[in-house]
Amino acid sequence: MADKTSKDEKLELIFKAKERLGSFKLEASEKVKKVSSSEKRLKRVVKKLQTLQQEREKLEGVIEAIQKEVEEIQEKISAAETEVSSYDNVTLLTVEDSANLEEKKKKLETSCQELINYKFCLD
Repeated sequence: MADKTSKDEKLELIFKAKERLGSFKLEASEKVKKVSSSEKRLKRVVKKLQTLQQEREKLEGVIEAIQKEVEEIQEKISAAETEVSSYDNVTLLTVEDSANLEEKKKKLETSCQELINYKFCLD
């Protein structure tokens, strides 16, 4: 009878060990799924970061080009202002000079407006 009890206890221990092993396998499987899911999300995030970095670099190039255009417009404005100020020093203007001066002033105003628009785009 003692052998049968001992055998039943061994079977009971084996059964409990198998249950725990199954539980551990299930837990391990769930953790593997979580790690796999996390890895996939991480890859998507890395890819998105790479895309954003490329877009950032493109935008930096656009900003640089716009800044060069602004500098060119500022140079044109400066040249036009110098030319217009030279007309201010003339006391007698001919009709042709007056028309030329008005045209230059309009160009200067247009250039100023373009500069304002470019600066607005940069902001």
